[in-house]
Amino acid sequence: MSSSKLVALGRVVPSGDESFAAFSGSMLLAVVGLESFLNSFGFLVSQKDESFQFDDYEQKRVEEKIDLLIKLYDLDLSKGKRPYQTIKTAITWRNSIAHSKPTYTEGTNIQSPHQVFEVKLCHPSNHKKYTPYEQMVSEKNANLFNLDIVSFITFIEAETGIKPRARSTYQISTLPS
Repeated sequence: MSSSKLVALGRVVPSGDESFAAFSGSMLLAVVGLESFLNSFGFLVSQKDESFQFDDYEQKRVEEKIDLLIKLYDLDLSKGKRPYQTIKTAITWRNSIAHSKPTYTEGTNIQSPHQVFEVKLCHPSNHKKYTPYEQMVSEKNANLFNLDIVSFITFIEAETGIKPRARSTYQISTLPS
């Protein structure tokens, strides 16, 4: 996976913006890869089983898609352990980027830039504590997201025999003069 290469890059670039970019990019690509896999998988299932409604499946949240596949194929995958728990965390993290919400904090005196990560933020609508996506970006999480998402995909493919891959065709033509 391309996301694995970004983890490796994040390890060798100087810490700071470059490693942050590599690790956050890796984490995001891993989640996007999972979502793509689940949609492609669902499409192939619908091609084999006419009772499987791909349009309904496609509208479900990622966790609902996973739960449906676990049930459909009677898979032995514990929701309380890795990789399922890591995937839940990864999806929550991805959603915090894709569906960002305004946050607030009480007045705080910040003495250094590093203290920004210690500020407790809350959603204005429900006052629940909120962890900004930036605070989750790390080599540890990039590794965990990659390992567990690849492990999950490999498990699903092995247990079901279905191995979706992106496919496209194209034709190279010359532009009119």
